[in-house]
Amino acid sequence: MLLLVVKIFTLMTFVPLVANGYTPTTQILATVISAAIQAVLITPLIFLSKKHGGKNLTGIVLEKSKILGTLTVLLYLGYFFIFALNSVLHFQRFINEHFFPSVNEYLTIGVFLIICAYCAHLGISGLSRSGVLLFIIFIVTFIVIAATSYNSYDSLNFYYDESYKSNLFRAVLDDLVRNGEIVALVFLAKYMKNSSDFRKASYGLLAAKPLLSIMAAFLIIGILGEFAAQTNYPLLAVSAHAGIRYIGRSDAIFMVLWTITSVIAVSLMINIGSGLVAEILPKSKFKSLGSAAAVFIAACYILMTKQDFSYIFEYAGSGYVIALLVFLIPLTALTVRSE
Repeated sequence: MLLLVVKIFTLMTFVPLVANGYTPTTQILATVISAAIQAVLITPLIFLSKKHGGKNLTGIVLEKSKILGTLTVLLYLGYFFIFALNSVLHFQRFINEHFFPSVNEYLTIGVFLIICAYCAHLGISGLSRSGVLLFIIFIVTFIVIAATSYNSYDSLNFYYDESYKSNLFRAVLDDLVRNGEIVALVFLAKYMKNSSDFRKASYGLLAAKPLLSIMAAFLIIGILGEFAAQTNYPLLAVSAHAGIRYIGRSDAIFMVLWTITSVIAVSLMINIGSGLVAEILPKSKFKSLGSAAAVFIAACYILMTKQDFSYIFEYAGSGYVIALLVFLIPLTALTVRSE
């Protein structure tokens, strides 16, 4: 449920693949195939959980080799740092552009990360309970928005096109980029000592994610049509278009949901990152605050220099990197013997 909320965080800025020139047919097929690939990718994790229940992947690698273990920790730490940084910048851009343009952007990031650091310090248990509640609220809100937008839904926006055969592979890779939260499974496995529970939770997640994505795509494409490719926040446009009765600004509800999901997503990344820091620097203090401070400094640097670092986020979150972190490293830890 916690990782479903992180997925919802992605859906809040979800722009269907049609924005990249793919057809609705390609969109649906790519989402389903991507989920199937992810199910294969987490196979080593399932076996690793069965063999080393309650242990961290990086801890297992560190036991086998200090050098490789440290490199592995740094690799994952870099991934979660970039994930958190990208999420923070998305949140800041959304809040300052659409709701509070006069508020200092550095203040927005600073306050946001202080909250995230505190939530990360409280631990996974609190984040998980919050995630369950937020997931329920999101589903209820989604159903209400879909119901109130029913009259604007146009089924003609969906059409079958055999051109998917030529660009399906690229579309699948693009969809994998939007599913980077499965890397967190590597570090959430230790909280489930029963490998059977971890297996069920993991495959339950992989079944629910494409369902949510397809529901969001049907809602966005069905209501906005080609306009979906022209906006950075299609779900916001749909919620504002819905005009829920008795609520003058339904997009304000979107803002509240977006803020809370952002906090949970970034807090989770900071929590995992601080745990990784503790593995190589066990005597370090204020790990959550230090991790949040590192993200704050990087975010401020990007905002001040106004340089385009999107290529870093693109490469770090690519399907190949996800395959490395979720499949290849766990498979290596599963098969390689200790030194």
